[in-house]
Amino acid sequence: MHEYDFADPVEVWRAVCGEPSDLVALLLHEDPVSRRTRIAMAAWLSGALENAPKLKRGAALDALTPERVRCDAAAANYCRVVGWVRERGFDIDEDSLLRQVARKWQLAPAALRDHVTRFEAAGLKTALDVEARAFRHWQQRTGRAPRHTFP
Repeated sequence: MHEYDFADPVEVWRAVCGEPSDLVALLLHEDPVSRRTRIAMAAWLSGALENAPKLKRGAALDALTPERVRCDAAAANYCRVVGWVRERGFDIDEDSLLRQVARKWQLAPAALRDHVTRFEAAGLKTALDVEARAFRHWQQRTGRAPRHTFP
């Protein structure tokens, strides 16, 4: 994974707010689109950005740094696999899975375990939820509102 995979997908967020030119330019460029940009576009098209709970005005915001987003993505990955396994009634060594996910996302297993706990406590379930929360944080910082749900 590259560091650019975790940079804020502001091109998508601006498009949600009625300013699609940066996203169009990004999509027409030959460079690969980052992981977060793909997830943000999926969140937008699925309605997750619009349906995310709005933040209270003036609420203190935790910093959503690229590192925090990477930890959220790792927690979402771990929770998705554990949920899939539990739905099907399979047995799984969750500690082994946690170590494998931590290795994939280049995190310490203890840090991932702590982040999974916070992730679940926050009611986040998927990468779309993570991106929707990041979008709401960006909206509060910039004062922008969505103009429509689809270009």
